[in-house]
Amino acid sequence: MRPMFMEFTDDRTCEVLDKQYMLGNSLLVAPVFKASKEVEYYLPKGKWVHLLDGRTLNGQRWIKETYDYFSLPLLVRPDSVLVVGTNDVDTVYDYADQITIYISSLTDGISFHEYLVDIHGNRCAEIQVERKSEEILIHTENLEGKHWKYLLLDESQKSFKVLIS
Repeated sequence: MRPMFMEFTDDRTCEVLDKQYMLGNSLLVAPVFKASKEVEYYLPKGKWVHLLDGRTLNGQRWIKETYDYFSLPLLVRPDSVLVVGTNDVDTVYDYADQITIYISSLTDGISFHEYLVDIHGNRCAEIQVERKSEEILIHTENLEGKHWKYLLLDESQKSFKVLIS
């Protein structure tokens, strides 16, 4: 968790943001602090995708929206790959099982290499994602017999061919 100005050093607007933050490398969080459920937040440059409702929003502007108590602005940065577990019952489980790989607005030629770790911090699986032209390549290791899926967050990339190895 870190302030916006540390991540977007060239965007002077981020210098004054004190109510929103980056969570990891890819998630922008804008908490709801008002009883009216209104939140006004700033999106830096780029095409951001709302993780909870799938909307695509263009950045470098302020946005004002209303949320209920069960939601908030949670936006995925362009050129991101998120690996999210779907177990919401327990904190100790097989972290390589029941996962979703969220892929957001990948630039041609970009690649990601992510490791999943178990409860003891040991690597238990590996995921590589790469965009080559109109293809997205997903390579996994140690996910045999596990349940996982991928989700392309950017509507413009939903027509791409996805190759899994």
